[in-house]
Amino acid sequence: MPRGSAKGTAREFAAALNAGDPGTAAALFAASGRMLTGDRTEVSGRAAVRNLLAQIVESQIKLEIRLGRTLIAGDIALSTQYWRRRLPARAKGHAYDEASVANVVLGLRDERWEIVIVSPWG
Repeated sequence: MPRGSAKGTAREFAAALNAGDPGTAAALFAASGRMLTGDRTEVSGRAAVRNLLAQIVESQIKLEIRLGRTLIAGDIALSTQYWRRRLPARAKGHAYDEASVANVVLGLRDERWEIVIVSPWG
């Protein structure tokens, strides 16, 4: 019987990022997990993913993640998340507000659901 669930892992990932904790979020990835950047560059490995997540949460842009559905097919799952990035307008600057549907692919390995791929920009 697996420890946790695919939906629970996806929820932990969103909660960690919403809390500004890239280390906890990255620990949910498989060792060979991958993530796509905004310009579609592929980042590979838990340490590189952690660095990318740190850049996202440490920027001045506020990240908010809401959960969508998680579909499970055997030992693979696809979780949909709704990401919103906001930067309020400054004195002479413009506000930034972007929303996207993120895809989170999970796999069941050694009785644990791990994140295999994250594509925050769809």
